[in-house]
Amino acid sequence: MCKRMITIVGQQDPALMLWQPNQDAVMAPNIDGYTYWFHRQVDFRDLRRA
Repeated sequence: MCKRMITIVGQQDPALMLWQPNQDAVMAPNIDGYTYWFHRQVDFRDLRRA
């Protein structure tokens, strides 16, 4: 039953690919406090010079 429902949804509503930017961080060695956030946005509040 579930597989049939998934098939019907896939036929009626095609999937859209959503763009998610790649957030690679490159920092100087004297920077501390970088935190990865689940919302994938850059947050500078915790950064500080070591």
